[in-house]
This record gives sequence, structure tokens and C-alpha cells, in this order.
Amino acid sequence: MWADSSGKASTVAVTLLLMTMSFAFLTSIPRGVSATTLFVGGTGPDNYTWIRWAVDDANPGDVIYVYEGIYLERVEIGKPLTLVGENENVTVIGTGPMSDIVVNISADWVNMTGFSLTDQADADTIGLQLWRANHVRVTNGNLSTSKIGLVLYRSDNNTIENLRVSNKNQNVYLERSNNNTLRNLTIDNASGHGSPGFRLYESADNTLKGNHVAIGDIMGIIGLQLHYSPRTTVANNTIMDNWIGIDAFDSEDCIFANNMLSRNSLRGMYAGDSLVVNNTIRNSYEGIRSSGSTMTRNTVYDSYEGIRSTGDIVTNNTFHNNTVGIRLLGANGTVIGNAVFDNTDYGIHASALSENNAIYHNNIVDNGVQALDDSSANHWDNGYPSGGNYWSDYAGNDTLSGPNQDQPGSDGIGDTPYPLDYWKEDVYPLMDPMTRQPPRPPRSPRAGLSGNRWENVTLNWDLSVDDGQGFKSVRRYEIYRNSTHDELGRGYQQIASLPNGTTMFVDELAGEGNPANYFYRICAIDGSNKSACLKGQAHKFTRPLAPGPNLVSTPLVQSNESIETVLQTMEYDKAWFFDSSSKEWKWYMKNKEYRRGLWNLNRTMGVWVNVTRASNLTVTGVVPVQTTIHLCEGWNLVSFPSFSTSYSVAALKVEIGVTRLEGYDSSHPYHLRVLGDGEILQAGYGYWVKVESDADWIVEVS
Repeated sequence: MWADSSGKASTVAVTLLLMTMSFAFLTSIPRGVSATTLFVGGTGPDNYTWIRWAVDDANPGDVIYVYEGIYLERVEIGKPLTLVGENENVTVIGTGPMSDIVVNISADWVNMTGFSLTDQADADTIGLQLWRANHVRVTNGNLSTSKIGLVLYRSDNNTIENLRVSNKNQNVYLERSNNNTLRNLTIDNASGHGSPGFRLYESADNTLKGNHVAIGDIMGIIGLQLHYSPRTTVANNTIMDNWIGIDAFDSEDCIFANNMLSRNSLRGMYAGDSLVVNNTIRNSYEGIRSSGSTMTRNTVYDSYEGIRSTGDIVTNNTFHNNTVGIRLLGANGTVIGNAVFDNTDYGIHASALSENNAIYHNNIVDNGVQALDDSSANHWDNGYPSGGNYWSDYAGNDTLSGPNQDQPGSDGIGDTPYPLDYWKEDVYPLMDPMTRQPPRPPRSPRAGLSGNRWENVTLNWDLSVDDGQGFKSVRRYEIYRNSTHDELGRGYQQIASLPNGTTMFVDELAGEGNPANYFYRICAIDGSNKSACLKGQAHKFTRPLAPGPNLVSTPLVQSNESIETVLQTMEYDKAWFFDSSSKEWKWYMKNKEYRRGLWNLNRTMGVWVNVTRASNLTVTGVVPVQTTIHLCEGWNLVSFPSFSTSYSVAALKVEIGVTRLEGYDSSHPYHLRVLGDGEILQAGYGYWVKVESDADWIVEVS
């Protein structure tokens, strides 16, 4: 990027930058609106001093680019605009003690990215407010104000993502705002005022996904609060270290899925008439309190009560190391099935006011008291031949069969009932545990080179959420390897078996110096040898390179994409790359503290490297399931991040209208040649691709 004498980027360079970084935002502007760019801050002769002045002069659809700095002003946005901050940490909009809002958006189709919003201490200020604004997109910023970080009022169909919100009072508040998506927000302040991290009031059909909420274990603090907000989807969030994790009051038909609720001291979750699926709850007084919900595949452990239920359907859950697994409190019609209760003081407790509940096909194992039933009208089996529950301390035999257990022959049901107390019993106790679904797989695979000469491949992963948690949980991890890729792992050979709790394996002498390519599958195995494998496979890729210019690429998702790490096994002096979005070359000089823009190398990029001595490009990472490469009109220097052995030049031309494709050729003067339609694209090589208009190339793994 060009710069003037002060070091600020030039207007031309920033305009080129905006063409790429704002692409996703500009897609939200209505048709027929053209955009020009206005600049705030910096040293340009026509740049604005204040953001509000640029907003006043801008036409609908314009882009306002704001250089780093502190802008003490209130900004009102009442027309469709795109605001882009140079850097979210140092492009700051702040207000003094007399202003109640930092940025107020009252128009549809506004886009905003790259800002920190703040105020003076005790100013009682809202950071960002959407007031009757629809189709707004706000990303990549910080909200740190004294009253509320983010407010949506009667604002629908908006997307808010990748923000850090830290406020002394409230954090995120939605009122009568529907169909919004709030994604990847981090809320981590200890307010002490009893205000929740998220509060939704009379707001329906919203999605909260991938957020992290840790406000503080203070009386009354709630991570996520729903009041009269039906059909909310709450998925893949981490909500921890609060008083209550999730509190859904009069909010029915919600979905709570794949959330991690940890160390919420009073309660992990309250839900009513909703779907609660695949959540992990630990270290709470109550794991889940529910009424009328369907709860399935949840894991609750290290809590006082796993679930306190009133009229729910509770299936395929795991309760481990709690004081009480499930407590039925005034419940009528609750169904509890296919669950595991183990290592609790009391496995199941049905209170005196709980009647007509069905409890069968559960594995009740090694609890201090397996079950208590203070009522006389609950059902502990499903009749014959369906049977009741598996009790680990059942001492009966199975030599007879039939509804009265008086016929010769085993049937998998105990010949005598399992007594719960003096007058209640499981008439048809199961002799063997119920078969369960496989454990959940390990998570987040990573791969790296290790050793003095990068000669080893080190695999890392996060534990399965079922690791070590009770009956039929993960008992070990198995590593499988093959030299060619297969999505289902067919033909892979087992190379290691590791105990549960393990998160690393070193494949010695499989890295640099070993010419083979290796694909790895990491699988979790339970006590019944049921397995679940990571969908994403780790991979070590090696390509030998001769001295001179080489056109290379990396076909993997790497944890460290800095060019120094990606090319660490090679002997070379420089690398260079053509950025098709800005139509300029970027380069990196290995032996000089100088570069022009080439900092990272990801799986979408082809790059020229001048090799000074025969060596290998050896990289590790995770095999991408799918990759989208955006092609700009004209020439593009790209990768082929796939391990398909049949993807031809002709297929690429048909798919996205490529007019010319050139690949590496060591014998030609320019090390390039035009590729024929029948030639096959290869992982690890770079390609020049020419298209007549912008297009997205979606590359599948195989």
C-alpha cells in the first residue's frame, strides 16, 4: 500500500483496500445505489475532521473511511451508509459527560466495522443504538460505555458480530426487535448491578450463536435473559461464571443447543416448552430447571441437581457426579429414557407430588441411592417385553422369560423385580445396559511440525465433551493414518491408542525429511467400543522444490499462517504474490527486515518463491472441507486447496467461466505455460486464473 510522508495510507490505496474489505458490507446496500468514499482524519487535504460532518455530506450508499484516532462526538446515522474504521482498537468514538449515546443508527441498510465506542467515567451513556433500523450490519469492534453497550429497539433483520462488550451496567439489550443475529460477541465485565449479559424483551425469532458471556458470579447476574421472547435460537455459546447462565421466562418454542454452561453458581439454565439439546452443564447448584421441554443429549455433571423437571421429555442425557441426577418436582407426564445416571448420591428422586411419570430404559449405575420415589403412581418399566431400567446393583438371574417370568429361557430381563422401596419396584429390570449413541468426537484438531529439524508431526485436539464423564463415556482416543485422503477414513491404519484425558500425539519422523504425505483421523472410543471421529482431518503435506523460482501453495487450514512459519522448511531468499483485488504485487525478503505487504500465506493463495537450495515445502494443518476463493476480473494468483485427483482444467472452465489458466513449468523462460483442458489441478501448486468478471470458486475437499 502506498503511503505519504506522514505514514498515512494514500487515498488511492485505501480506496483499493475498501474494495475488498467492504465487499461483504456493500452487498447489504439496496440496488441502484452507487458508492463513493469520504475520508475522516488522516492528512488528506479534503479529509473531514469529524465523522458527523462526513455523515452529513454523504449520499445514501457512500462509504466513510475513518483513520485511527479519538473522535469525541455523537454520531447520528440516518441514511444508508458504510462506516469503516482503520483499526477497531485505535479508531475510537467517545463522548463526554453530557451525551447519552455514542452512535445512533436510525436508518436501514447501514454497515459499520472497525470502531471502539466509549465514554467518560460515569457518563451514563449507550454505546451503540439501533432505533427502528433494519438490515444493519455491525462487526469487529469494542463497546465499553457506562450504561448499555448495545441497544436494539424495534429493529429487525440485523446482524451484529465479532464485538467485545464490556460495560459497567448493562451489555446487550433488545426490545421488540425480531429476526436479528448476534454472533461471536464477547461479554466479560463484572458489573455488580444485576444486569444480564444479553437481555431480550418481547423480541422473537432471534439467533444468538457463538457468544462468550462471563460477567461475574454476583447475586442476580444472568448471562442470557429472555422475557416474552419466543422462538429464540441459542446455540454454540459459552456462558460461565455467572449466577444464572440462561433464564428464559415465558419464552416458548426456543432452541438451546450445543452450549457450554459452566460455573453458573445458582443455575445453568431455565427453559420452558422448548428444545434443549446437546448442552454441557457443570458446576451449578441446578444444572437445568425446565417445564414442558424436550431435553436430549445433554450432559450435566459436578452439580447439586442435574435436572429439576416438571412435565418434560428427557431422553439420551448423561448425569455424572451430581448430588441428585434428576429431581421430579410436582411433575406429571414426564418421560425419562435412555439416560445414564452414575456416581451421584441420588440417581433419580420423584417427589410425593409427582405422578404418572414414565422412567424406563435408563442405565442407573453406581449411585449412592439408585432411586427414590415418594409417590405411588409412577411407572418404572415399559411392560413386557420392552422392559424397565438397567440397575448396576441388581442381583437377580435371567433363566426365565414371559410376562410373568415363568417360562423357560433367558429374555434379557431379570426373573425378579428390582425393589425401589417397600411398595414400588421395576417389574422388568434389564440384565444388560441400554445401547447408547457413540460418544461425541474430539474437537478442534491442530497439527504442527516439531523437533530440532521439524522431523516430527505433533497432533493436538480438544477433549470430547464426553471424555471421562461416567458410564459409556470416552475411554480412549485412537489415531489413524494414511498416505492418501479419504473422507470416511477407508484404508487408514491405526498408529496409536491413547487414554482418555489425552490431547496430544507425536508422530515421530513423519515430518520434514519424510517424503510421504500423511492424513490423520482422531477418534474417541467409549467403553463399548463405539467410536466417533473428527470430521476434519489433520494433514502433513510435503512437496520437493528445485533451486530457482517455484510456484507453490499450501492446501491446509494452518494455525499459524505467518509466511515465516509456512515456509520454515525451505531454503529461499524471497517470495512474492499478486493481489488481484488491488492489482499490485506484494513480497517478502527473508534475509532483510523489509517487506511489502506479504505477511501471511493462506490456503487460497498461490505464491512465487525463489528457492536457493533444493529443499521441501513441508506444512501441517487441517484439511479444509470447503474453500471459497473470490476471483476478481482479470488475472488471479490462486491455490488449489483440494485433494481431488480428478478435477480438470475443463471442469474449472465450466464451473466459473475461466478463459485462461496457466501453471508452473520449470523449463519455460517465465516458468509458466498454458494448461490444456484435460490436465488435472494439484494440491500444493499455484495457478494463474483469468476471468472476465468477478466470481466465487467453491473448492471441495475431494
